[in-house]
Amino acid sequence: MKHLKEEIRRHTAQLLSRYGELTPITDQIAEAYRVMEKTYERGCKLLIAGNGGSAADAGHMAGELMKRFRIHRPLPKELQERLMQAGGDRGAALAQRLDMPLTALSLSAHEPLVTAI
Repeated sequence: MKHLKEEIRRHTAQLLSRYGELTPITDQIAEAYRVMEKTYERGCKLLIAGNGGSAADAGHMAGELMKRFRIHRPLPKELQERLMQAGGDRGAALAQRLDMPLTALSLSAHEPLVTAI
């Protein structure tokens, strides 16, 4: 847990060095991170929404979470094995290259869903 707190602190410091105007909400940024982390630890999905230009930001954020950005998130061994068995060389390549997503949905990017609600 100490390592995690230090990592949150390090990432927050890096963010604030770029965007100093966010300093007054440092605690809220760290709390948002903790909420996201708990969401994924529980196997849940992150729902993101925005209005106007923020709707585009919500879609961008969901896309960043669904694909690898920097850190490789390997598929579970069982899924890797299934890919290799089913797909030969291509399956083996996919098993090594694919990442587990951090599942996120941009509510403002799904017009059929939004209009149905």
